[in-house]
Amino acid sequence: MAMDTMEASAREARIIELRSQRLSYRKIAAEVGLSHQRVVQIFEAARDRIPAERLADLRAEEAELADRAIQKLLLIAENDTYNERTGSHNVSPRTRVEAWGHIRMWSESKRKLFGADAPTRREITVVTEETIDREMRRLNEQIAALDARPATTEKALPSPLDSMPGLPYSKH
Repeated sequence: MAMDTMEASAREARIIELRSQRLSYRKIAAEVGLSHQRVVQIFEAARDRIPAERLADLRAEEAELADRAIQKLLLIAENDTYNERTGSHNVSPRTRVEAWGHIRMWSESKRKLFGADAPTRREITVVTEETIDREMRRLNEQIAALDARPATTEKALPSPLDSMPGLPYSKH
């Protein structure tokens, strides 16, 4: 069992090392004898455990790799030149379409890398009847404490309601 863990750790370290050398996941998979998908899973799991300061470096490396790949793929995707000597296009339409598909995959990888598609967090406060009752008790205690204070000798300011005729509590 310990040997399996050691082998898995060594394999993970090798995947990280090869990825830092900017090898594609497919080349890494061929090197370590795993599927492309498994290499991606192992790399992403390892990336999630990397300290934040190293993560920024890793993201920069991955972004640079994606940018270079996209630039090279754009040369293929946008190549619509006709070779008069051979009587054909330098790049077939099918290859150009495939290049656009790979550009899309690299772009999605960058979006994921930087969290562009991550859901936004929202904080929701749930107000229950118990919360309202607790707040009402607190306010009632504050009012009772204010009422229990000794009256000051200063004259209270008149209330605007005092001058409104017709109200049951007005002085008119």
